[in-house]
Amino acid sequence: MWKAAAGRIFDQLREILERLFEDIDAADRRARAREIIREYVRFAAAHPELFRLMVEEGKQSDARMRWLVDTHLKPFYERFGQFAANNSRVNREFLPHAFYALAGGASMIFAIRPECRRLTGLDPADAHVIEAHAEFMARLLLP
Repeated sequence: MWKAAAGRIFDQLREILERLFEDIDAADRRARAREIIREYVRFAAAHPELFRLMVEEGKQSDARMRWLVDTHLKPFYERFGQFAANNSRVNREFLPHAFYALAGGASMIFAIRPECRRLTGLDPADAHVIEAHAEFMARLLLP
C-alpha cells in the first residue's frame, strides 16, 4: 500500500511535467524552462506531502529509500539532467546541486506552512504567495 501511495503522487507529477516537456522545442527554451519550474512549484504547493515523504524516506539507507530512488527519482533526475544540459548553464558537476536546490527550494515553504506563517506572516497556501514563490524560483534558477 505504501508503494502504491508513493507511486500515485509521482505519477501525478510525471504526467504534468511530461506534458510540459513535450512542448519544449516548440517555444522559447528559457521561457519554457521557467514555466516548468513554476509548474513544479505549483505542484509542490498542492502536494506538500511529497517533500515530506522524500525527506523522511531519504534519511534512511533502507529498501524503501532505494525503491523510491530507483523507481521514481532516478528517471526525474535523468530527465532533469538532459533538460539542464540543453537549457541552462548547469554543467554536470553542479547538476546534483541544481536538482536539490529546485526540489528543496520549491517545496520547503509549503511543507512547513505553519512555521512560514508564524515567521513571515505569509500563508503559503494563498494563491498569490504560491505564484510569487513560483516566479521567484524561476528567476532564481534561470536569471
